[in-house]
Amino acid sequence: MKKAYYFHGNIIKFLFKKHYCPWCDNLLSKKLNHKIVNSNSEEAKKYKSLYSSTDGGSIIGNFDSDIRHHLFYCGSCDKEIEHKTLFSYEKVMAKISQIIELARSKNKDLHILYYDEYEKIVNREDKIFFNKAVIAFKMNGSYVERVCFIALKNQNYEQAVYYKSTDHLKDIIKILRQE
Repeated sequence: MKKAYYFHGNIIKFLFKKHYCPWCDNLLSKKLNHKIVNSNSEEAKKYKSLYSSTDGGSIIGNFDSDIRHHLFYCGSCDKEIEHKTLFSYEKVMAKISQIIELARSKNKDLHILYYDEYEKIVNREDKIFFNKAVIAFKMNGSYVERVCFIALKNQNYEQAVYYKSTDHLKDIIKILRQE
């Protein structure tokens, strides 16, 4: 059996920083995830790049491969989360906290809404899996809504969701600082 291991992101941040569960706020532990993939399966095509530096890039033949990667695990609520998703989510929450503080300091009414891929509002406990985050604020007597963060997913073996800020985020911060 061939073995392949991947890790994307900051290994130091993964190993030495304390991370907390986005669902229950308990300390997360690290877990090694294993997945057995047969080289003849459709799924094996996603992992082809993992073999480019080992064994001459060969994923040809009929063999099983043990694909391994680390993720975070919460023992309290029994949930797993990819480290790339958690790191990205932590950045988004820090940025949203800054925006909320800025709005409070300017006495502005501000709402943050999280939507899933079906345009439905996401429950608070599942907001880590939002598709887009919208910030609504009052400007010139009416509410303005802007999409500030969107969820993206790589199409390769790494199935982790990560979040990217949009240009609207800079505009909102600029508007809040001016008023």
